Amino acid sequence: MKSNRILLDTLTVFTPDSDDVLAALKTLLATAETPEEGVRNYASLLRALIAENPDADLTSAIEHAAFHADNVYTRAAARRTNIAAHIAAAAQRDVDILAALSQLPAAEFKAILAKANPEADWIRALPEYATHPTSLSLAAVRDYCMNNGAGIFSRAHGFVYSEKDGLVAVRSVDPIRLTDLKNYEEQRGEVVENTRAFLDGLPAQNVLLYGDRGTGKSSTVKAILNEFGDRGLRMIELDKSSLKSLDRLLAVLHGFPMKFVIFIDDLSFNEGDDTFGILKAALEGSLVSRPDNVVIYATSNRRHLVRETFSAREGNEIHAADTRDEALSLSDRFGLTVTFLRPSKRDYLDIAHRLAQDFGVDSADAEFDLGAEQWAMLNGGRSPRAAKQYVRSLLAKRG
Repeated sequence: MKSNRILLDTLTVFTPDSDDVLAALKTLLATAETPEEGVRNYASLLRALIAENPDADLTSAIEHAAFHADNVYTRAAARRTNIAAHIAAAAQRDVDILAALSQLPAAEFKAILAKANPEADWIRALPEYATHPTSLSLAAVRDYCMNNGAGIFSRAHGFVYSEKDGLVAVRSVDPIRLTDLKNYEEQRGEVVENTRAFLDGLPAQNVLLYGDRGTGKSSTVKAILNEFGDRGLRMIELDKSSLKSLDRLLAVLHGFPMKFVIFIDDLSFNEGDDTFGILKAALEGSLVSRPDNVVIYATSNRRHLVRETFSAREGNEIHAADTRDEALSLSDRFGLTVTFLRPSKRDYLDIAHRLAQDFGVDSADAEFDLGAEQWAMLNGGRSPRAAKQYVRSLLAKRG
């Protein structure tokens, strides 16, 4: 076991410290100071394996660590660029070591623990993790990264970022697709074309989706991720309260080969909000440029993003026009503004009928239109959101 620990310590590209299972295995392979510590280390490995996979399979966990590693080799593979021969050789050696370690049997560890604790019969009853033959190779890692990206961004397409928790992968992204959204084809088309240009390496704009509530602004952005996630697009939802750490997030994304949309939903500012300037600088105007692999898509019910009061307009400031220009300057820095307005009665009913067809709800009778109008009056007015809520209510009633 000591030789295996030495091998794990000599990894230079696929280092073990960034992975919970490999870190726990490294600790277990070390010589325990007491028999009790050895048992605790074995239990720690089991906990890490179960957290990774309920089957507690060491081979699968080590394969997963190699495929999702974030290092100079996996980033180069994701970019589909060549890498220096000495780094490739080191990566090859590391993956070969990981493949060998993935075959370590649990029975061997338990035998060592039992030898150190000869009177502890309960050690034989300790659970065992599983292993299976592995096909782990550097070529397999490279192929995986070429198709799925590197590091944390190879594990998921959608993420949430906050100052407290950093980047957290979203395990279940809203599955909405562009085909689920009805009408507003022209508006969505502008966002789709901008995203295509971005993925193709062409000049792309930051986008502000502005308009009435419930018209599909946020749904359009989420559908964009589901449409283009397989082409290397990643989306990171950033809460307005975490805008202060936007520069830190941009610095993290700079080194990755994937393309990122930073999604800020329901964006608006109060007068004097100190995060206003942070976003303004990130869009355009900061000495530190925004990475080429990042665009910002924001939604808002306010065209000018800053809440303005009559008292502010009638204040005693000498250069009031300058203050108003400052408030407008943020929305102007979005290269593309797409407007979603509340639908007319005709368009609202058309959306409801198209949604009903998708859900398999009969909308042929006159009662359908009457019910849709009544639903809109009781639920904030006509909007695609109201139409969807109405159709879903009928689906529930009619089974």
